Amino acid sequence: MADDMMMMNTDDLLKIASLLIEMEDYNTAMTAFNTVFNQDSKCVEAHHIRGYAGKYFETYEETIKEFDRVIELEPGYAGAYYNRGCIYREGDKKRAIRDFSKAIKLKSDYAEAYNNRGSLHEDIGNYKQAIRDFSKAIKLRPDYAMAYVNRGIAYARHDKKSLLSISDIKKATKLGYELAKDLSGRAGF
Repeated sequence: MADDMMMMNTDDLLKIASLLIEMEDYNTAMTAFNTVFNQDSKCVEAHHIRGYAGKYFETYEETIKEFDRVIELEPGYAGAYYNRGCIYREGDKKRAIRDFSKAIKLKSDYAEAYNNRGSLHEDIGNYKQAIRDFSKAIKLRPDYAMAYVNRGIAYARHDKKSLLSISDIKKATKLGYELAKDLSGRAGF
């Protein structure tokens, strides 16, 4: 297959690499990426896809380096900051918050970045900021059930008697979010 890849153009190789990642054939996907990099070492999309997939088969440091490379090549790429923030989230919450903030600065309607930044603020006990971020995510995407659940949990942690918490969990349940159904069932509402 490697010989066949040498004859393909970058777009086809990226499609194949993406499919191979979905099939969890990471070694062959890496061969496809290496072929792309031999053709064009600065292919932003290839670095981004490889970074995104790297969380499944590369080390934390290698994955971060891949997103660093994307940001170096294209500093305005909000998705690279977002995905690097997702990786940092496990080890360096402050850097993750910075990356989600940068993604939001570059793409002000990035609901997922607001939601993830809100989750980090909640993790460190900054409930008011978490609620603001979840509320912004909901404003951007009114059907974002996960943001309703997260905001409901933040309301409950901020104020144990908050009726807003119950309201948000109910809304997420109506949107079909399974975790919300479980939470509302256990809480009796």
